[in-house]
Amino acid sequence: MITWEQIIELAEGLPEVQVLTGEKLVIRRGKRDLAWQRPLSKKDMKALGDAAPTGEVMAVHVADLIEKEAWLLAEPGPLFTTPHFANYPAVLVDLDLAGIELVRELLDQ
Repeated sequence: MITWEQIIELAEGLPEVQVLTGEKLVIRRGKRDLAWQRPLSKKDMKALGDAAPTGEVMAVHVADLIEKEAWLLAEPGPLFTTPHFANYPAVLVDLDLAGIELVRELLDQ
């Protein structure tokens, strides 16, 4: 399990990264969002069914769809996707299942 406080601390240690706090947490590298707080919508919850996380979720942008599939295969517990993200290069992270090393690796790409 990883907390938002730990994620912020990790992000603040990365080069060229800004942490924006407001209604939702956003981690930005340059002009691009690297990761962001992403609560699941009702549509997401319905699509995931019993597999839907009940805790906090973070979305993390990855290089491309091939890298996304590699991440999803490598870490099927904490990482997942929804139909909304089907053709978008980002993975969703169940913070209740993710460890600090996984999140560090995702943010430091």
